[in-house]
Amino acid sequence: MKAEEFEKIKQAEKEHLRKLRKLKDTVRQLERQKKVSRAISDMTSSITEKLDVHDEMVQRLAVDAALNEARLEIALEQSDEADQKAQLARDEEDLAKARARQVVGRIRKTDEPSKSIEFVSKQEGESPSSATGRTASDPGSTARTSENQDKLPEKTIGRMKP
Repeated sequence: MKAEEFEKIKQAEKEHLRKLRKLKDTVRQLERQKKVSRAISDMTSSITEKLDVHDEMVQRLAVDAALNEARLEIALEQSDEADQKAQLARDEEDLAKARARQVVGRIRKTDEPSKSIEFVSKQEGESPSSATGRTASDPGSTARTSENQDKLPEKTIGRMKP
């Protein structure tokens, strides 16, 4: 073998090795790209799965929140109705107490008990004669009333029985 042939074979082998190295580098790069693309696709698929689960949870929470709000509104309405009824009952009690105080005040302001009895009986819709137990034709009724006044206490609420 001559030196020229040896150099040609050597040059050809070098070219072949360079091409082989390029092919191996290309294969390595393609494998890296494949791994990277697989990792990205795995991440995107896991992210989409997680987002789907997240959306489901958010929807469940929204439904639960809507149900709880509806329950709360109904409870508040019932509470408002109960509060209104209780307030109405308190107002009626206060009104009755105020009327009673007015009647007592009017009775205390009058000088004669017979007038107060007449006044109260007029307020209640009774006739004055039926309220005192006497008739208009009974001449001794004023005498009985004055006798009863001596026995009765000074301040009374309502009617006293003789």
